[in-house]
Amino acid sequence: MSNIESLSGDQYARWIAEIRDTIMYLHFNELVWGDAKLGNVLIHEDDRVVLIDFGGGHTMGWVDDVNSETVEGDWQGYQRIVQYLKVKVESQ
Repeated sequence: MSNIESLSGDQYARWIAEIRDTIMYLHFNELVWGDAKLGNVLIHEDDRVVLIDFGGGHTMGWVDDVNSETVEGDWQGYQRIVQYLKVKVESQ
C-alpha cells in the first residue's frame, strides 16, 4: 500500500472503514494487530483491504514504544495510516 500515488475519495473511505472494522473485529475477539503500519496493509485484486503481520513487535514511527502490541497501539497506527491515505486523496 505504501506505493500508492493517489486514490479516489471512495477508495479512501472504503479502505479506512475496512481497516477500522478489521481492527474492531480483532479487539472484540481479544486480539491485537500489534504492528499497525502502512506496509502491513495489502490491497487484494478485488480492491479489498487485507491486514498482515500479526507476529508481534512494532515499527518505529507508526506506534510509540509505550503502545507496542496494545489496543492503543493499533489505534495509533490506524490514525497514522488514515493520515497518510488522506494526503493521497488530496493530492489528486
